[in-house]
Formats: sequence, C-alpha cells, structure tokens
Amino acid sequence: MANSSIKLINKNIYTVDIKDEYDNVIHTLKFHLNDANFPVKMLELYDKANKEIINIKAKEDELKQKILEEGNTEVPAIDDITIENIESIDTELSPAMKEFFTAEAQAYQSLREILDDFLGKGTCQAIFGEHNDRDMFTEFLEGLLPEFEKMGIKMVNIQQNMYKKYSPKANKVI
Repeated sequence: MANSSIKLINKNIYTVDIKDEYDNVIHTLKFHLNDANFPVKMLELYDKANKEIINIKAKEDELKQKILEEGNTEVPAIDDITIENIESIDTELSPAMKEFFTAEAQAYQSLREILDDFLGKGTCQAIFGEHNDRDMFTEFLEGLLPEFEKMGIKMVNIQQNMYKKYSPKANKVI
C-alpha cells in the first residue's frame, strides 16, 4: 500500500522580523493575508489594545492620587511589574501602592493576552521578555501600522467596511 501526502504552500504569508537594538532578529511575525477574517482581527486587536492602554493610564493617575493622599511623596519604581515581583518586594508597600502595582500588573497581563491572541501564543514573551512598559507596547503597535499598510490593509478602510457591514439597514416597506 502506498503512502501519500498533501503539501500546502501558502504564498500569501507576510513576515515581519522584530529586531532588538543591535539589529538581531528576536522574533518573526507571520500574517496570513488570505485569511478573510484578518482585517477584522486586526481592527479588534487595535481596539482592545488601545482601550487597555488608556485604562492603564487612567488607573495609574487615579491610584497615584491615592498614594499622595496616603502621605507618600512619590511612587517607587518596580522593574518588570508582575504580581510575583510585587509580592517579593522586601519593603512594605502601602495599601494604595500595592493596589497601584497590582492593577498595573493585571493590566499588562491583559495587554499581553490581547496581543498574543492576535500574534500567536508566546509572542509577547519572545519580543518583550518579562518587561512591561506602556510606552514599549504602544511603540510596538504603532510600528505594526506601516506593515499592515504594506500588506494593503488600511485602518480607515477597515473601519468604514465594518460600519457598512454592521450598521442598521433601512428597511423599506412597500
């Protein structure tokens, strides 16, 4: 009995190399351009990520005010904000500081999940490592926009098409 196989070759894959400051490729993103849902997924990514980044900033501002109201003069810096790092801090954090760092850690975890849902599991870890920085995430997302345009996908066109697709249709009564 003979064995056979099917070889699928997808010529519609667009790759983007992510490089570090030394120009070393640290990760390669692959986008399947013939995926009919790709533009919708991309729009959802930017909507969710932008909302999360705005929420992080708003929560930071709110909690910084609480920290000042507790009598602290500044918010201490914590490298690589994660729940584990917050719990391992030697000094005692005030309730507002603990709330501040915990909220940030949860927001960054959520942002990583949003990005990984679109880019593939483990992508954020490969690109950012353990570092969590709002500006770093923002710069990354902004850096992807020109790549999407090179693929022929423009955010304005996607938003207009989504509006046309999901806007209420006028029903004519005869």
